[in-house]
Amino acid sequence: LAQTWPATEIIVVDDGSTDDTRDVVQGFGPRVTYLQQPNAGVSAARNLGASSACGEWLAFLDADDLFYPRRLEAHASWIAREDTLDFLLGDQDFKTFDGELIYKQLESSIARGKLFTSPTISELTLDAQDFGTLIAEGLYEIRTLSLRRAHFLTLGGFARERRIGEDLHLFIRLCMASRRAGVTRESLAVYHIHP
Repeated sequence: LAQTWPATEIIVVDDGSTDDTRDVVQGFGPRVTYLQQPNAGVSAARNLGASSACGEWLAFLDADDLFYPRRLEAHASWIAREDTLDFLLGDQDFKTFDGELIYKQLESSIARGKLFTSPTISELTLDAQDFGTLIAEGLYEIRTLSLRRAHFLTLGGFARERRIGEDLHLFIRLCMASRRAGVTRESLAVYHIHP
């Protein structure tokens, strides 16, 4: 709700939680849609949210992570300029729950010269031949991924049978079915590292 580019819709999928998720979400009124399902795992929860969405593009956020305020704007403004992109990614910060920065996702890749070769480049458009680098460098984190809803549904969404690695599994299939992508150096999200 604090995004500088308002989301078309916000959907919270309650995957069989036993806390007060329903009450918290209902406190936001009609600005947030609440969906509940018996516990079926993260893949099923994300798939339910995506299939219920009406927007053209999807962005996913897990309960223990957060978007920076420009998360949606950074990608939406790029899509408005260049509508041939199949998906977009961005940098992210790995932090403790106390807010201490552990590391930034793109730093090690940049140091190896795998993607951004100049400190003045803030956005990079990639073609299909570059997607192997994204996979090899581990730059497929779900919280900075924006992708077309139709593309996601055509791919069949997240594989429900995968309890871990479901994001990598989706990302490999996404890369195989895509032609162009964008990566921004801007940190768009925080991945919280549990103790």
